[in-house]
Order: sequence, then structure tokens, then C-alpha cells
Amino acid sequence: MKLKQTPGVSRVLALEFERRAARYQALDVLLKHKTRFFAAAAAVNATMAEATCVAGVAWFMPAESIAFLAELGAFLERHNAQFAALIPQMPIHGSLLDDQLVSREQQFVEQKLAHYPACVGRALVRGVDRLLWANATLTPRRPTSAGKHLLAHAMREARIRRGEFSFGNLADRERIGCLLVRHIRRLVR
Repeated sequence: MKLKQTPGVSRVLALEFERRAARYQALDVLLKHKTRFFAAAAAVNATMAEATCVAGVAWFMPAESIAFLAELGAFLERHNAQFAALIPQMPIHGSLLDDQLVSREQQFVEQKLAHYPACVGRALVRGVDRLLWANATLTPRRPTSAGKHLLAHAMREARIRRGEFSFGNLADRERIGCLLVRHIRRLVR
């Protein structure tokens, strides 16, 4: 997966993340009485849209890691959209459904990571880890998206510090995902 990081490529990826965030927001409007999972997915995609446009993003995340997240996002979007159609008929709702959706999605992430040779997977994960750590700890110099603030809050709540979280770890991803959805459930009605 070779991708040269250029302003044009960054903008195309940002637009894709923005489109995906809007789709997840639309799903949240329809399904928020059952789950806030889609609001969390919208927040993560809005954060990624913003991050891919930031000058110097290559310092935090190599182009290959950004491309991996874009590919992963498209894969998850297809699966989440198919599953969203089933949610209205499901007997469960609230935090129980939120946690199940987070776990289900992170199992898909695990499957995608397993397709890469170990050395490539570790390099992709390091790039994502750097971006997530920077998102959680750096103070922005300009107004940022609500999604970025929600994700950063969930990471701080989980007491994520550099080196204590890895995107490559299923339990870490599930912990952040569940905290993000719970935070949205508390703050956004």
C-alpha cells in the first residue's frame, strides 16, 4: 500500500472521512433511540477528516497508515451500514447494544490487521498510535471538531498515555470505543 502524501491526496482522504462522518450522523439520527454507536463512528471519522488535512500530519502518521485507515473505514462502513438495517428489530438497546456494536466492529478491525505481515502491521499501528496520542494530549491552536474533543476526552478518561495504548490491541480499541460511546450518551442527547 504505497501512497505519497501530498496536499491533494490529503484532501481526497479528508473528503472521504467527512462523507463517512455525515453518513454515520444520518444513521445516528435514525437509530439514537437504540444506540449511540453511530454518533461515535461519526466523531472518529470527523476527527480523521480533520487530522488528514493538518499540515505536518505525516510527522504523526505516515501516508501508509492514513491509507490503511481510509481503507479500513470503507470496509467498516459497508459492514456497519448492513448491520444498521437490522438494529430496529433487535430486542436490545442502550449501553448493551453500544458495547456489542463496538466489540463487533473491533473484531472486524482485528481481521483486517491480521491480513498484513507482522512488520507491516506494526508500522501501520505505530502511525495510528502516534496520531491518537497526539489527538488526546496536544492542545489545539484553532477550533476543532466536536468529534475530536469527544475522542480526546474518551482517551483521557481511559488514562491513555503515550505507550500505554496500542491501536493494534483489541482490548485497548474496545475500551476507547466503549468510553467514547458512553461519553456521547452522557453529553449528547
